Amino acid sequence: MTKKNSNHKGDEIVRVSSSKTREYISSKGAKATLHGVPPLEIPAIYDMVEYPERPTYSVETASGEIQKFPHDETTLVTEEDKTAWEFYKTQMDLADNTLTDMMLNEILIEGVEIDLSDPMIEVWKRKQHLKKLPVPEDPDELALSYKKGMIACSGDDITAIMDSVMELTGVDRSRLDAAKASFQSSMESQS
Repeated sequence: MTKKNSNHKGDEIVRVSSSKTREYISSKGAKATLHGVPPLEIPAIYDMVEYPERPTYSVETASGEIQKFPHDETTLVTEEDKTAWEFYKTQMDLADNTLTDMMLNEILIEGVEIDLSDPMIEVWKRKQHLKKLPVPEDPDELALSYKKGMIACSGDDITAIMDSVMELTGVDRSRLDAAKASFQSSMESQS
């Protein structure tokens, strides 16, 4: 929906507004409003994560030419191959975990809105103090900490929130499926 800003003289200013939102109640009963995130930030996040190069092996062809091929679990022959493969898998897990953390922060910061005057936040703060856990004073850090502890508090919550926010953002379904697979892989490697 577009509208003109009638208070501006001369050139007209056009504002685009997207009011797509979804109410969400977490598995702990905390309420949030979900909305899309800036879509251009998603590829930027993907671009920030460096994935390792897959280890390779060389084969000499009948003509004497050397060709390189990527290793997989069935092509590991030497101890050096196996060590390189294990290092590669470890680095892939680290990159996947980094991507998952960055995407989750993006979604929680940009796509999950909470009411800081909600009485449930005060209850959460008291519980944090009782557990001797930090309660940030900065409102943005407080909101993120609360969202991590009360909104995205289970794997099911995280998956539902990611699905909804990405859908509200208008993310292509294949990218959403890739992000979901990355998250599930990250959760499995962290357990």
